[in-house]
Amino acid sequence: WYLLGSDTATSWDMMAANMYPSSMLDAYVGKQIKSISFVLSCDTNTTGSVAALIDFGSERKVFKAPESVYINNWTTVDLTSENLIIPRGKDIYAGYALKSFTYARPFVVTDPDSSGLVGYVADYNQTSATWSALQYPLVIKLTIGDYVPEDTGYNYIADPKKGSYSVGDRFDLVLHETAGDRRPDANGVKWYF
Repeated sequence: WYLLGSDTATSWDMMAANMYPSSMLDAYVGKQIKSISFVLSCDTNTTGSVAALIDFGSERKVFKAPESVYINNWTTVDLTSENLIIPRGKDIYAGYALKSFTYARPFVVTDPDSSGLVGYVADYNQTSATWSALQYPLVIKLTIGDYVPEDTGYNYIADPKKGSYSVGDRFDLVLHETAGDRRPDANGVKWYF
């Protein structure tokens, strides 16, 4: 592992992420990103703000502070409630942002390997980023699993694009059934599109 940063302690307003190319994610399309973990290296007296971030292409999907930050160990941010479903054809940037840090080398990176990951840095911005490539990928773990929708008590059809549809869009219509249907009789329900 290596630490990324300058040789002098300064105030940090930066973010760093690994880019997961869409070609690498094909087997995970439709799966949910459950959490992100990263290693933050700094002095124990360092103060500042930390936030995990996830971008789908150039679209910021998550900018979320961890409940607890661990120094020189894994910090994990639970993303289950964010409903991050891996899309087809988009690169994903997963990383973290630092603000007002007084430690020179807070980003932990590792030697290049055959994983195909590339690390990136960008100016700090809560809504978007212009990424610049690094020589090494960051030490980051994503936990990915099957999407399990919340049991609402009702059967419903998923909204895969969250209401943002264009003419010609193609997507699967998926019926989510519930074990605890609150209606008196769900038999014979017809769906119209």
